[in-house]
Amino acid sequence: PYYVNNDGAFIRKNFIKDNVKKFLYRGAKACFSGGQSSDDYYKYYGVKDDRIYTHNFSSLYRKDIWSEPVDSKRREEMRAALGLDNKFTVISVGQFIYRKGFDVLLKAWKEIGDSAQLLIIGGGGERKSYEEYIEINSIKGAKIIDFMPKQELFKYYIASDLFALPTREDVWGLVVNEAMAVGLPVITTDKCNAGRQLIDNGKNGYIVPAGDPNSLGCKIKELIRNPELCAEMAANNIERIKDFTIEGIAESHIRAIKETL
Repeated sequence: PYYVNNDGAFIRKNFIKDNVKKFLYRGAKACFSGGQSSDDYYKYYGVKDDRIYTHNFSSLYRKDIWSEPVDSKRREEMRAALGLDNKFTVISVGQFIYRKGFDVLLKAWKEIGDSAQLLIIGGGGERKSYEEYIEINSIKGAKIIDFMPKQELFKYYIASDLFALPTREDVWGLVVNEAMAVGLPVITTDKCNAGRQLIDNGKNGYIVPAGDPNSLGCKIKELIRNPELCAEMAANNIERIKDFTIEGIAESHIRAIKETL
């Protein structure tokens, strides 16, 4: 007996691959799904509902999820400890590659100016192009920061007010889970499966069209101007993410295996 696991997917039609996948999925005892995009993916290949076992996909343990959002005093203290300016802070995390859309975020930031600061944290081949764009366009308040271990990264989440992931495509986007775990409002795109599943527009963040700096910039500016809405979204995100844990994934898999064997 064997099982199939899928944490997130986009359907791309290919005659040969489609038939191989249909064969493999047809013989599986069960198909583990990380969310709605995975459910839809399995169904496209002919898997029936009663063989799909959906879990809340995450990279976080229960202990990683805060009981309440970061308060302003702790946020200010962390900014000071990290050498950051004490102003509204937007953070974005991921590989410095075209797919992640950080070039779109920098275009959006051109219209925001020096009233806030932007931290883009990661690593990859596009770093030089981001730095050149910042210099050529005299963009204020934007910093490019190297990849760091998760423990250090969470200090920057604590120091921030808002998380943005301008991805052109992500089969999930675990950094969305991480940001929500400390209560950050999230702005991401309609090509991020984590955002599509976890974000309710206007309630705990916003979904904007991928590749659209104007829409992204408008939503960032809206939250910079509205700290009360940010605080409300932060509380909603703590509640929304609390059941998305590694322990929950394991428990879901165990139940499914016991049931199907």
